[in-house]
Amino acid sequence: YSPDGKYLASGSANHDNTIRIWDTVTWQTVQTLQGHTNTVISVDYSPDGKHLASGSEDSTIRVWDTLKWQSVQTLTHVGHEVTSVTYSPDGKHLASGSSGETIRIWDTVTWRSVQTLRGHTKIVSSVNYSPDGKYLASSSWEVNTILIWDTLKWQSVQTLQGDIW
Repeated sequence: YSPDGKYLASGSANHDNTIRIWDTVTWQTVQTLQGHTNTVISVDYSPDGKHLASGSEDSTIRVWDTLKWQSVQTLTHVGHEVTSVTYSPDGKHLASGSSGETIRIWDTVTWRSVQTLRGHTKIVSSVNYSPDGKYLASSSWEVNTILIWDTLKWQSVQTLQGDIW
Protein backbone atom coordinates (compact mmCIF):
# COMPACT_ATOMS: atom_id res chain seq x y z
CA TYR A 1 0.00 0.00 0.00
CA SER A 2 1.02 3.60 -0.54
CA PRO A 3 1.56 5.45 2.76
CA ASP A 4 -1.73 7.34 2.30
CA GLY A 5 -3.60 4.09 1.59
CA LYS A 6 -4.94 5.29 -1.77
CA TYR A 7 -3.01 2.82 -3.91
CA LEU A 8 -1.84 -0.77 -3.86
CA ALA A 9 1.11 -1.84 -5.99
CA SER A 10 1.53 -5.42 -7.23
CA GLY A 11 4.24 -7.17 -9.20
CA SER A 12 3.37 -9.32 -12.18
CA ALA A 13 2.12 -12.79 -11.42
CA ASN A 14 1.33 -13.61 -15.02
CA HIS A 15 4.88 -12.98 -16.23
CA ASP A 16 4.14 -9.78 -18.19
CA ASN A 17 6.95 -8.14 -16.17
CA THR A 18 4.82 -5.17 -15.09
CA ILE A 19 3.75 -3.46 -11.91
CA ARG A 20 0.10 -2.61 -11.50
CA ILE A 21 -1.11 0.30 -9.40
CA TRP A 22 -4.61 -0.23 -8.03
CA ASP A 23 -7.01 2.40 -6.69
CA THR A 24 -8.11 1.13 -3.26
CA VAL A 25 -11.61 2.63 -3.55
CA THR A 26 -12.59 1.32 -6.98
CA TRP A 27 -10.09 -1.57 -7.11
CA GLN A 28 -9.39 -0.65 -10.71
CA THR A 29 -5.92 -0.52 -12.25
CA VAL A 30 -4.95 3.13 -12.59
CA GLN A 31 -1.42 2.61 -13.87
CA THR A 32 0.70 -0.16 -15.38
CA LEU A 33 4.45 0.29 -15.12
CA GLN A 34 6.71 -1.32 -17.70
CA GLY A 35 10.48 -1.58 -17.67
CA HIS A 36 11.51 -4.87 -16.13
CA THR A 37 12.47 -7.71 -18.46
CA ASN A 38 11.46 -10.54 -16.13
CA THR A 39 8.97 -11.27 -13.32
CA VAL A 40 8.53 -8.56 -10.68
CA ILE A 41 8.84 -10.26 -7.29
CA SER A 42 8.70 -7.42 -4.76
CA VAL A 43 7.45 -3.82 -4.48
CA ASP A 44 7.61 -1.23 -1.70
CA TYR A 45 6.63 2.43 -1.40
CA SER A 46 9.02 4.93 0.14
CA PRO A 47 7.76 6.30 3.48
CA ASP A 48 6.90 9.66 1.89
CA GLY A 49 5.08 7.94 -0.98
CA LYS A 50 7.09 9.77 -3.65
CA HIS A 51 8.81 6.62 -4.92
CA LEU A 52 8.03 2.98 -5.48
CA ALA A 53 10.82 0.39 -5.61
CA SER A 54 10.40 -2.86 -7.53
CA GLY A 55 12.65 -5.93 -7.47
CA SER A 56 12.75 -8.38 -10.34
CA GLU A 57 14.13 -11.67 -11.58
CA ASP A 58 15.94 -9.55 -14.21
CA SER A 59 18.53 -8.72 -11.48
CA THR A 60 17.39 -5.10 -11.20
CA ILE A 61 15.62 -2.77 -8.83
CA ARG A 62 13.70 0.02 -10.48
CA VAL A 63 12.77 3.15 -8.59
CA TRP A 64 9.62 4.84 -9.88
CA ASP A 65 8.47 8.44 -9.44
CA THR A 66 4.87 8.10 -8.20
CA LEU A 67 3.73 11.46 -9.59
CA LYS A 68 4.85 10.84 -13.18
CA TRP A 69 4.89 7.02 -12.90
CA GLN A 70 8.26 6.90 -14.62
CA SER A 71 11.36 4.91 -13.80
CA VAL A 72 13.94 7.31 -12.36
CA GLN A 73 16.66 4.86 -11.29
CA THR A 74 17.81 1.33 -12.08
CA LEU A 75 20.01 -0.54 -9.59
CA THR A 76 21.62 -3.89 -10.35
CA HIS A 77 22.36 -7.05 -8.36
CA VAL A 78 24.72 -8.37 -11.02
CA GLY A 79 23.76 -11.91 -11.97
CA HIS A 80 21.26 -12.39 -9.13
CA GLU A 81 17.48 -12.11 -8.98
CA VAL A 82 16.16 -9.40 -6.66
CA THR A 83 13.80 -11.21 -4.31
CA SER A 84 12.77 -8.51 -1.84
CA VAL A 85 12.93 -4.73 -1.47
CA THR A 86 12.10 -2.53 1.51
CA TYR A 87 12.65 1.10 2.47
CA SER A 88 13.97 2.07 5.87
CA PRO A 89 11.40 3.95 7.99
CA ASP A 90 13.28 7.24 7.49
CA GLY A 91 13.53 6.63 3.73
CA LYS A 92 17.31 7.07 3.69
CA HIS A 93 18.04 3.47 2.68
CA LEU A 94 16.58 0.78 0.49
CA ALA A 95 17.43 -2.83 1.38
CA SER A 96 17.28 -5.58 -1.23
CA GLY A 97 17.58 -9.34 -0.88
CA SER A 98 18.82 -11.52 -3.70
CA SER A 99 19.24 -15.01 -5.03
CA GLY A 100 22.96 -14.43 -4.48
CA GLU A 101 22.50 -14.98 -0.72
CA THR A 102 23.27 -11.32 -0.01
CA ILE A 103 21.46 -8.18 1.08
CA ARG A 104 22.44 -4.83 -0.39
CA ILE A 105 21.82 -1.52 1.29
CA TRP A 106 21.35 1.42 -1.07
CA ASP A 107 21.62 5.12 -0.21
CA THR A 108 18.42 6.74 -1.55
CA VAL A 109 20.12 10.07 -2.34
CA THR A 110 23.08 8.79 -4.35
CA TRP A 111 21.55 5.39 -5.22
CA ARG A 112 24.90 3.77 -4.52
CA SER A 113 25.29 0.51 -2.65
CA VAL A 114 26.68 1.41 0.76
CA GLN A 115 26.75 -2.07 2.29
CA THR A 116 26.56 -5.72 1.32
CA LEU A 117 25.42 -8.07 4.08
CA ARG A 118 26.49 -11.70 4.00
CA GLY A 119 25.32 -14.40 6.39
CA HIS A 120 22.71 -16.47 4.59
CA THR A 121 23.65 -19.64 2.75
CA LYS A 122 20.63 -19.72 0.43
CA ILE A 123 18.42 -17.26 -1.46
CA VAL A 124 17.34 -14.29 0.67
CA SER A 125 13.55 -14.40 0.47
CA SER A 126 12.54 -11.37 2.53
CA VAL A 127 13.94 -8.23 4.13
CA ASN A 128 12.11 -5.86 6.49
CA TYR A 129 13.11 -3.00 8.80
CA SER A 130 11.96 -2.66 12.40
CA PRO A 131 9.60 0.32 12.90
CA ASP A 132 12.40 2.39 14.47
CA GLY A 133 14.88 1.43 11.72
CA LYS A 134 17.47 0.11 14.17
CA TYR A 135 17.24 -3.43 12.86
CA LEU A 136 16.76 -5.22 9.59
CA ALA A 137 15.34 -8.74 9.57
CA SER A 138 16.11 -11.13 6.73
CA SER A 139 14.86 -14.59 5.99
CA SER A 140 16.13 -17.09 3.50
CA TRP A 141 15.47 -20.45 1.94
CA GLU A 142 17.60 -21.90 4.73
CA VAL A 143 15.42 -24.03 6.93
CA ASN A 144 13.96 -22.12 9.87
CA THR A 145 16.39 -19.16 9.98
CA ILE A 146 15.95 -15.39 10.32
CA LEU A 147 18.91 -13.06 10.77
CA ILE A 148 18.59 -9.75 12.63
CA TRP A 149 21.02 -7.03 11.53
CA ASP A 150 22.08 -3.94 13.50
CA THR A 151 21.68 -1.04 11.03
CA LEU A 152 24.38 1.11 12.64
CA LYS A 153 27.13 -1.52 12.53
CA TRP A 154 25.59 -3.56 9.68
CA GLN A 155 26.36 -6.75 11.57
CA SER A 156 24.19 -9.74 12.31
CA VAL A 157 23.29 -9.57 16.00
CA GLN A 158 20.78 -12.39 16.33
CA THR A 159 19.78 -15.62 14.63
CA LEU A 160 16.22 -16.80 15.15
CA GLN A 161 15.41 -20.44 14.58
CA GLY A 162 12.22 -22.43 14.79
CA ASP A 163 9.24 -23.25 12.61
CA ILE A 164 9.74 -20.31 10.25
CA TRP A 165 8.71 -20.11 6.65
